Amino acid sequence: MLFRSSLLAGYYLNELLLRLVPGGDQNEHILSCYSKCLDQLATTRSAARALRLFELELLEALGYRVDLEHDFRTGKAIEPESHYKFEHENGLTACDKDSDMNTFSGRQLISLRQHELDDPDSLGAAKRLLGRILEAHLGGRPLKTREVMRAIADRDLAR
Repeated sequence: MLFRSSLLAGYYLNELLLRLVPGGDQNEHILSCYSKCLDQLATTRSAARALRLFELELLEALGYRVDLEHDFRTGKAIEPESHYKFEHENGLTACDKDSDMNTFSGRQLISLRQHELDDPDSLGAAKRLLGRILEAHLGGRPLKTREVMRAIADRDLAR
């Protein structure tokens, strides 16, 4: 059984699938990812990690895999101490560290690649990166579930 944030996360999963997966697609990898994520949502207090890993696996299953191992310009391996910028059409490439929301540390990218996301920094970076990728594939149309989540959060803050 899903409660509050996990229930909203379940709605989010469903909306992503409805918007990104062609009707009638019987992709077993997608169904497996979905089932695994629902199980995790039912047994965890934090839905964020389960959602990020689902988003990553969904993108891969749909053929939108992001190379989290190499700099697309040089082919060099992502290094933990370096910083990378994401270019939607190309992938990740080394850059100077700055406060741009499109810049990620190698450590954050490695954490996502290894499905760890055990710290708030890596989890936040995964949300930013995957959000940008999903936004492009959703055609710029925002998800209704996100609007509902924001409205609930705003209501809770107003109390």
